[in-house]
Amino acid sequence: MTAQALKKWLPLGVLVALMALAWMTGIHKQISLEGFHAHKAGLLHFVAENAALSALAFMGVYIAAVALSLPVATLLTLAGGFFFGKWLGTAYVVSAATIGA
Repeated sequence: MTAQALKKWLPLGVLVALMALAWMTGIHKQISLEGFHAHKAGLLHFVAENAALSALAFMGVYIAAVALSLPVATLLTLAGGFFFGKWLGTAYVVSAATIGA
């Protein structure tokens, strides 16, 4: 293979490697309804105190979940609405899902 061909396939190879790593480590199981319920008060306080950082962190997690095809998008969508409200949560979810795709 030529260097140009390798450069062409590198992004796909990195994405596949990250997907495999995420599935092998079980990181997608760390995001759960029980986890949100257990840490609800702390998360709500953090979101209230750090709105911009919370939004960026949430979108980062959502982008990674979509890009790596982790089965947590529905839970994250609901969490976005819960933590940020109907309108901001929708805006963050749609933006992050678009970027992650």
